[in-house]
Amino acid sequence: MEKYAAVILAAGKGTRMNEGLASPIPKVMFPIAGKPIAFWDIQLIRDAGIEKVVLVVGYKKELVQDYFGDNVDYAVQEQQLGTGHAAAAARPLLEGKAENVIVFYGDNPLYKPETVRQLIELYEKENPTIAMLSVEFDDPKFWAFGRLIQDKEGSLKSKQEKIINFTVNVSADADPGGHYAGVFVRKVESATAGQVGVAGRVGTLVLVTVPGQITKKAEIKDFEVPESTFKIQPVDLSARVYNSGNTFYEAKAEIESSSIWGTDKIDLGSHVIPHQNSRSYSASWSPKIPFGLYKLTLRVTDGDGTVHEKNASAWILPYEIVVPFIIIIILIILAIVFALRRKPKDQIGPTPQQV
Repeated sequence: MEKYAAVILAAGKGTRMNEGLASPIPKVMFPIAGKPIAFWDIQLIRDAGIEKVVLVVGYKKELVQDYFGDNVDYAVQEQQLGTGHAAAAARPLLEGKAENVIVFYGDNPLYKPETVRQLIELYEKENPTIAMLSVEFDDPKFWAFGRLIQDKEGSLKSKQEKIINFTVNVSADADPGGHYAGVFVRKVESATAGQVGVAGRVGTLVLVTVPGQITKKAEIKDFEVPESTFKIQPVDLSARVYNSGNTFYEAKAEIESSSIWGTDKIDLGSHVIPHQNSRSYSASWSPKIPFGLYKLTLRVTDGDGTVHEKNASAWILPYEIVVPFIIIIILIILAIVFALRRKPKDQIGPTPQQV
């Protein structure tokens, strides 16, 4: 059994790197200094002394797997439902095979191996339930990436209970309807400005209700369907949905395809969309009968239960079907013409009567 294993969360679509649309390659495959981001993740982890690495892949996972081969293990997150869900996808590969697991974001490749080793050393020294890396900045612009509001007062002895009063500071532009706040009890380790601090944490998540008029409207910004395809292969469909309301909500999307062969439903899943943001939906569609004109209707259900629609159409004319069909038609026509030419002339018109 390995003492330590690493999990790299690498299933993201990179929508924030492509104006809200799914990127042409997974986010961790974007190059830095000539190598994919995930390459540098794996290198720093191995340099820190951790050999077993699990990449959690999802969006266009084949590109990641083809590049790294059997250098790492892979866990598949079929539907992107958050970082906790992604980390849980690696559990079957690590349960009973590693004593401790360190989770890394795949788009954060600039940690130093020394930082990871420092985390491990302090974790082994203090033996907390969980350890988290954090950093203190003097410049508040970095707070946009998430804040750990710390209260260094108070202490607890073994088996002692204590009531701790706390205040949740809700920002003036918080979304009406809800605002998340994390409350943690932790072992404090000092950290100077700009340096990494390591702390053991146990905590809970609080949902604070923020008053205000709540609207959960959606707009379909894009619905991309190829106008025609000439091969028997899955058809890539994508859409981008914009939250024009004033709070986050979960939007579900599906596509209905219809043709002379009947109708079919394509589930695009659901995403939680922050307000004034957009999320991309995508699917690969394989029609049961890949031939003819298909009408595609995108339906998006917003947080208020309103269904929004957008239509598109696609011709599916695979040469594997069209070419043999044309050849058969030509052969039939040639056969008819040949048969007519071989018909005796005396059978073409009425037989003249002899006088």
